[in-house]
Amino acid sequence: MLPVGKKGKIGLKKKGPMNPGRLTQRAPVVD
Repeated sequence: MLPVGKKGKIGLKKKGPMNPGRLTQRAPVVD
C-alpha cells in the first residue's frame, strides 16, 4: 500500500505489536 519508508515511519509512530526497532528495518512486515 504505502512506500516502505512511509510504512516504517507509520509503524514507528503507532508502535505496532512488533518492536519499534524491528518496524524500521522490516517495514513491509508491519502490515
